[in-house]
Amino acid sequence: MNAYYETHVCSNASFPFIYHLHEIDSENQFLSHWHENIELIFVTGGSLQVIQNDKKYTARQGELIIINSSSIHFLKTIAPVSTYACLIPDLTFCKSFGLSVDEIHFQPIVTSPIVCDLFQKIITEFQLQLPLQKQMLKATIMALMTELCRHHAGPAASTNIKQNENHIKIIQTALLYMKQHANEPISTEDVAKHLGFSKHYFCRLFKELTSYSPVYYLNLLRCCNAQNKLAEGQESVREIALLCGFENISYFTRTYKKYMGILPSEERKRTVSETTRHSQSQFYSRTDVYPRIVTPNKEG
Repeated sequence: MNAYYETHVCSNASFPFIYHLHEIDSENQFLSHWHENIELIFVTGGSLQVIQNDKKYTARQGELIIINSSSIHFLKTIAPVSTYACLIPDLTFCKSFGLSVDEIHFQPIVTSPIVCDLFQKIITEFQLQLPLQKQMLKATIMALMTELCRHHAGPAASTNIKQNENHIKIIQTALLYMKQHANEPISTEDVAKHLGFSKHYFCRLFKELTSYSPVYYLNLLRCCNAQNKLAEGQESVREIALLCGFENISYFTRTYKKYMGILPSEERKRTVSETTRHSQSQFYSRTDVYPRIVTPNKEG
């Protein structure tokens, strides 16, 4: 299955979650993709079919879909229109509580009243924006993850996907190395050497499993890091370019425009404007100002 790697960018390290509401109809077409974080999809209307590692599952309203870490998947609606809430807790957050969710194979569909009630509480908490909202959400999300780890862990991966998982683990190691050294002048050869493979083999495997070239992904990662710094507003655009591994401001500006669709200076103005407009709220109601999920463009 051809699939791309989906990069999750959480701009607030103290609240490491991506959450959004979504509506899907028969005209929508999701590409197959995978990511390191676990993804929880709660069906709020209609019914969805999820294809996960070439196996099909159906979830109806009030049921939870679990996308396992590094699982190749995509969604489509069975009803004319379906709606769902998506929650993606950061892998590091889960591990900080002793939950190694990247090493667990969860049941793909969960109908437990306890689980569904916890997720409904999360939806309500996001909507109401009450005092101590972040604290309540963190507690409820951790209760949900603990319940899933206790009672809804499935059997180990079948042998027919083990080789694919081994390949993904190689790419995960590469992704981690690139994240840790993105602000340094590392090259594709450096990453391949770190993994112990030839440049040719590494580039072919990376492209096969992510739909990116290593150079494209490294630039994308640097742009995502720059996006966070632009939102913080503590350094100048020139300083951010150097801090994020770009050699000069002109190359940074061109690359940022290509990958993010907006100039760095425009990005700063946009985030400042939206922060001011939503200064009385901890969370934004528009899904496009939640932490971005970056997908490859046609040149990826």
